[in-house]
Amino acid sequence: MDDLTNLNDNLTAQEKEASEVFYGKVLGIEPSTPNINFKGILNQVFQYINIADVLDKVKRGTEYVVQIPSEFQGGFDAGDYWIMENSKTEKLWPSLMELGEDGRNHIVTPLSVKKRAFIQGNPTKDITNSYQNIYLQQQMNELSGLIETTLDTVKRIEHGQMDDRIALLEAGKQGVILALSQKNEASRASAMLLAINNINIAQNQIAETFKRRVTEFEALPKSAIGQFFRELIKTGYLDEKDNEYNEIQEYFNLYIQSTRMLAYAYIVIEDKDNAQRVFDMSVDKIKNIDFSKLKTIEYAHKGKSFEKIYKDTAAYLLSEKQVCLDDAKDYDCLSISLSGKDILEVIADDKTISKQKTEQG
Repeated sequence: MDDLTNLNDNLTAQEKEASEVFYGKVLGIEPSTPNINFKGILNQVFQYINIADVLDKVKRGTEYVVQIPSEFQGGFDAGDYWIMENSKTEKLWPSLMELGEDGRNHIVTPLSVKKRAFIQGNPTKDITNSYQNIYLQQQMNELSGLIETTLDTVKRIEHGQMDDRIALLEAGKQGVILALSQKNEASRASAMLLAINNINIAQNQIAETFKRRVTEFEALPKSAIGQFFRELIKTGYLDEKDNEYNEIQEYFNLYIQSTRMLAYAYIVIEDKDNAQRVFDMSVDKIKNIDFSKLKTIEYAHKGKSFEKIYKDTAAYLLSEKQVCLDDAKDYDCLSISLSGKDILEVIADDKTISKQKTEQG
């Protein structure tokens, strides 16, 4: 592979010394990463990349990073291999990088891609897509747990008055979990749409309850004397107002969680536009709620720290929206952290398999 050697020799000093490559959204994996078959991924990726040609550059006790973009563009022809290049940035990829003492990745050499393997498909894309699907399912399961906890609290508050809304949200939550277990994509999409409908109705009903509880909140007297007289008239007045505020806060938590679940449900069926609309519509609803009476709870907590659900509520939803949309983005790069020992073992295994195939053939 003289072409690869020459190409590596022609890298500029700047590229060799301080080249920490950024590809946007990166899936970083290492031996301890949960929910992955690390060795299986290494074998899969190294069947695709011609890493044996860098054997003389790999040191057993050194830590390395192999970066592989999910999408390839262009390429330099080198016989049976391609040296890939990003046509926009002119950076070479994939790359073998050494983890330096300064904590930065320094390019050791570009890696060539086997033409035949590349034409047959891009395993990097398959790996990142598979991991993203697992991650989204984990998010849905986590949201289900949060909603379950909040529902238990709301049930105690309402004493059965929210049965319809609770039943709808529980049905939607259960529908999502069952849909995610479907193997057939068409069946999964159909089941998700049914679940989305239930979550959507429940989320809107929760929003209306939250709005009603906020607007019906009786304002507290501003002065300490006024609050004192309320306590004289009704013992435990301030404690009751605190309890009422905490109940409203539970509704707000339930509304946030149901909004997130609705948006992520759309993400799972790859409908990013509606996922975004879910948050935008939620922000509009929050902005139309009059929190002026609820804010008077501060009069009873002067100088004390507590969660002000009426403060920056829309901004909080917008930040949740950004997290959701970031999660929905495809990975731009697979970054594998491994040791020189790992690389040498994969190369040795590959040589053994090739030798056996030759002997059998």
